[in-house]
Amino acid sequence: MRHVGVGWIPLCFGVMLSGSCLLTFVWAMLRGDVTPYVPFVSEAGADPPQSGFFSLCLFISVTLGLMSVLVRFQTVQALNAAYSKRLDALNGASALTAVVSCLGMASVAAFPLGTVPAAHAVSANVLFFGMFAYQVMQTVITFWMFPSFNGRRIFFVRLTITTLSGLAVVIMGILSAIGKQQWYSQNYTHPLKQKQPSDEGFPLLVASATFEWLLGLCLVLFFFTFVREFHKVTLEVKADVLVEHMDDEPIFRKSPFMSETTYLRAHET
Repeated sequence: MRHVGVGWIPLCFGVMLSGSCLLTFVWAMLRGDVTPYVPFVSEAGADPPQSGFFSLCLFISVTLGLMSVLVRFQTVQALNAAYSKRLDALNGASALTAVVSCLGMASVAAFPLGTVPAAHAVSANVLFFGMFAYQVMQTVITFWMFPSFNGRRIFFVRLTITTLSGLAVVIMGILSAIGKQQWYSQNYTHPLKQKQPSDEGFPLLVASATFEWLLGLCLVLFFFTFVREFHKVTLEVKADVLVEHMDDEPIFRKSPFMSETTYLRAHET
């Protein structure tokens, strides 16, 4: 099975992730679970039934994200062809970082904010900081691949998105910590996700949530930069059966060429 042009993979990832966040927010707001004053993404997806929808969409996004990371890893590896050891090393490190970050996204889906807040917070940090690190490493890879494998423009596009992501991560963390400290110091009867303009720390919480949404947007835009490149990539899945009967054991014979192995089909004699 061969797919020529797989730009749809990062495109579907971005559409699924952004669409699920927006729909979950609208759903939660219409139900009265959150106020319209820019809640955190996790607050919108904390309560059922929208929490189930949000988790399902996140699991799908994780699958598409891992596929995008794999295609990008193999694309860089194929272009480099082991020419630059440092490029191969950074390419592998970035892929591993992205896998860990995707596991963080899966954990965010598995542990909603309203169910296991501590596990959700740790998973969200793994997701945010992991994806930011992935963007940094991919931006460096793009710089190293110029001018042999890509142009200068795509480097500046990824550098801009990565810079915005870094600013969003830092500002979001600072404002969130200060805003939540001020809010919890007042012993309000309503939960944080239903914050009101008169609450202590309200401006900081709104600003922090805004930067969280900006961080998510930057992640989507960064994966969108892969779309054009992936349209020029062929993804092939092939099954190579090593036996003629599934009860047989495959026989391996080493080729004179050390990098190749010949498979002999096992059969009854």
